[in-house]
Amino acid sequence: RAVSQPLHRVSRALPELRQVHTPHSWFFEGLNAPWRQLGIALERRLARHTDLLLLISDAERQWTERLNLMPPEAVVVAPNGLPPSFFEQLEPRAVLRQRLKLPEDVCAIGVFARLVPKKGHNWLFEAIAAIPAATRAKLKFLCFGEGPLEEPLRQRLTAMGLDGCVELLGYMPRAEALLPAMDLGILPSFYEGLAYTLLETVGAGVPLIASDVPGNKPSVRGNPIIYVQPNAVAQLSDLIVALAQAPTERQRLGERGRAWVRQNFTQERQVATVLSAYRNLLNGQKR
Repeated sequence: RAVSQPLHRVSRALPELRQVHTPHSWFFEGLNAPWRQLGIALERRLARHTDLLLLISDAERQWTERLNLMPPEAVVVAPNGLPPSFFEQLEPRAVLRQRLKLPEDVCAIGVFARLVPKKGHNWLFEAIAAIPAATRAKLKFLCFGEGPLEEPLRQRLTAMGLDGCVELLGYMPRAEALLPAMDLGILPSFYEGLAYTLLETVGAGVPLIASDVPGNKPSVRGNPIIYVQPNAVAQLSDLIVALAQAPTERQRLGERGRAWVRQNFTQERQVATVLSAYRNLLNGQKR
């Protein structure tokens, strides 16, 4: 959107130019007042020069309607989807556990997220620290991703005595291919659009605990994700322990989740919706 105003000037010279915005979560969700109000005001101003608002979740549409950012006819929701190749690249659990040096009697918990404030690592670490030491010894938290919080988070882990329990593995190409090695996934973010991490984790058959925020709650029947309020440290800690000690329940949730993603979140459907929106925009009239 940094180029929206230059594009508006160009559009006056090129009447057929169309402008499309895809936010991938509204940035103002991460702001406090009065900055949030300023962010909303900027979005409203830029919306005047936008012909199509292409969203990735119903949560984004709810914000759009609540704030009256765009007329309904100029809004299309094309939920993120996974290609068939995602499922084809997943290797057997035993192979991946050996590669990651994970003993079979350890419950491996994956956190696939950039190391930035919105992803909620800090309160996740507090929840891990609240788990009794004897129970924590049977858990291994693997954090995939990089970001500006990497060094502060490493220091915090050391200060909390969690170095042996939590590993920050940094950026790993195609880290999602390692998902079958996980027994459980956690997505503790404070706001989202609709994260591919969520779909990939559940689609790989890994049960997921996610923060109870709109972008993590697809409005599709049969949702198998377990939710926890952001910053609810004790609740998250209890859920981790309960699922870590319930392999049968994890398997049930994993099977449900795999089928749910395959049925409802395909790349084919996503692409078809996007292409249809672009064709309608090009064939129609500018607002």
